[in-house]
Amino acid sequence: MATTNNRFKIDLADGWQDLTVHYFMGPETHGVQHALSLQVDPETDPDDVSEYAQERVAQVLESIPGAEVLKQEEKTMAGGMPAYEVIYKWAPSEDKVVFQKMVFVKHGKVMYNFNGTFTKQTLKTLGVEADRMIESLVPGGV
Repeated sequence: MATTNNRFKIDLADGWQDLTVHYFMGPETHGVQHALSLQVDPETDPDDVSEYAQERVAQVLESIPGAEVLKQEEKTMAGGMPAYEVIYKWAPSEDKVVFQKMVFVKHGKVMYNFNGTFTKQTLKTLGVEADRMIESLVPGGV
């Protein structure tokens, strides 16, 4: 099912920037509420998607003690847009391990930052669904 996000217009005062975050809620399974978020960063104009991604990933990892990166790689989206994917795991409690998938997609001067939450099992099922949703991205207005 294709969907278009809710759209609105707002006049921002000088010095304010639109960094809208879209939140897509998935099913709750294995004790985890699955979700995929998308933050659009319109003013970055990065030369290198991997450098941009690594800076953001470093910030995240600094804030999560014990987080372990499992995968980092550059990739190309179906439409030819350069992307960078990172998967890491961390334990928010002794009995729970969470897997995070971050995908950064560059289109023109805009960076699309995706972040998904999974379990070890659902990374292979719902994670594949999230990949398809990310691949379906059609940038607009840029």
